[in-house]
Amino acid sequence: TACGTGRQSCIQGDWSTCDAPSPEAEVCNGRDDDCDGQIDNGSLCPSGKCVPKGGGKAVCEIVCKNGECPSGYKCDKGSQLCIAGPCANKKCKPGEVCSEKTGQAVCQDLCSKVQCPAGQTCGLSGKCIDCYKAECPPQMLCLEGRCTIDPCKLKSCDKAQACVNEKGKAVCKSTCVNSRCEAGEYCKAGSCKVDPCLKVTCDADQVCDRDTAKCIKNQCLNSTFSCGNSGKLVCNPLSGACVDNPCTGVTCPAGSYCSLGECWDNSKPKTLPKGQCNEAKDCGTAGSLCQNGYCATSGNDTGKKGCGCSSQTTTQWPPILLLTLWFVLLFVRRFKGYIQS
Repeated sequence: TACGTGRQSCIQGDWSTCDAPSPEAEVCNGRDDDCDGQIDNGSLCPSGKCVPKGGGKAVCEIVCKNGECPSGYKCDKGSQLCIAGPCANKKCKPGEVCSEKTGQAVCQDLCSKVQCPAGQTCGLSGKCIDCYKAECPPQMLCLEGRCTIDPCKLKSCDKAQACVNEKGKAVCKSTCVNSRCEAGEYCKAGSCKVDPCLKVTCDADQVCDRDTAKCIKNQCLNSTFSCGNSGKLVCNPLSGACVDNPCTGVTCPAGSYCSLGECWDNSKPKTLPKGQCNEAKDCGTAGSLCQNGYCATSGNDTGKKGCGCSSQTTTQWPPILLLTLWFVLLFVRRFKGYIQS
């Protein structure tokens, strides 16, 4: 493996498993845990820096904020730094949660014996949840309504590449991070291409479909529901349905952002076709959201399609005014009849 060699034995005509060490998640400890040739690389500490301490060791140097520290750490009153507890540098398998028992760090899979009803999945606390509204266990993603292992947590790609979760496998792919797409271009499969929608003019309630370069009705603007504020679900302008954010499971290089499943550098395109956006102000309509590159109505509920509530102000006409209006209309009708006769 990338971490070294091991041994396989032939036992009665069958090969045993190879006992070579496997790559593990990189943590701040002075070792190359993921075996990519670099020690303590990546974002390893909740905040602060990974600081070498000599003797081949390293620790996360984190300043206490109002006397509080991230999970697994406690605040040292003398130095005002967060001191690592037993769980701070404990490496658990994806889906496992570290807890302290009698001063020792113990990894537990709280979901191993949990069976959830349809529409729910086992979450961070070992209870059944809607993962679009709550958190999954460590190193797991909410996809198709279930908490699944994020394979990119154990995968290292080149600086300009993105790690993409493809059917449970981590795949390194090219990005547009170093290309710096110009105005009027968009990123597709890691390459800058001329946007076919750039010269297409659509109505205010339409969006341009890049596959056909034609205007289609933006179903997200007519929806009476939202996809929630977590960003895990986005509205599909073709169907108006809430679908998994295509950026879920995509790990972009440092200094870049993900939109519609593609990684871009931080210089956002200056020109956008109508209906597409980088942020809410690009949509220009009060109450609009920018959901993963498309404008959508904010809605009123928590993310499920169904009944939506709206507030409307209606004008109440005084009865005396309605009666006066009725007499005026009656007079006009009779006057017209007199003129015609």
